[in-house]
Amino acid sequence: MGFIVSIMLITQMDEEVVFWSFVQLMYHPRYNMEQLYLPGFPGVQRMKFVLSKLIKQFLPKLDAHFEAEGIIWTHIATQWFLTLYIYQFPNHPHLLMRILDVFMTEGWKVMYRVAVCLLTMEQHTLLKMKMEGILPHLKNLQNNKDAAHVMTEMHKIPLRTAKLDEYGREYDKLKAAGKIVD
Repeated sequence: MGFIVSIMLITQMDEEVVFWSFVQLMYHPRYNMEQLYLPGFPGVQRMKFVLSKLIKQFLPKLDAHFEAEGIIWTHIATQWFLTLYIYQFPNHPHLLMRILDVFMTEGWKVMYRVAVCLLTMEQHTLLKMKMEGILPHLKNLQNNKDAAHVMTEMHKIPLRTAKLDEYGREYDKLKAAGKIVD
């Protein structure tokens, strides 16, 4: 959580504005970030499920490759979601601010778009790698990325809020039925 507050303060937001913005991020239904930090990280588990479904949809070859290599790659996404990519792009303040601006207006859809975009940009390289190289590469997906290019490519991904909601409801049903254990 400190990453999020600190980036708001660094951007010269007034302390009171930062406080109330953070309250909104934590409790407003659009963001509901409180769920990310509860015991067991229920919000993170749900988001990883949704992201996994998106990768199956948009990058089926990469998904199959990860599965063949025995990679549970969504664990890497935990840090992405918990920090809103702030940890991934510390040297790209313009990209961070653009992502956070879109997040404040659209909600989580932009975070999924960034993930799919980064994986799309690296798919060719990742498909050539074995398990030993994949995880370190995933941790550094953001390296050498041009902020403007990431934003342009990210917005080309045809994500629909209805589809994200559908995947979220699917997770909720499976969780309620005991078919998913966090």
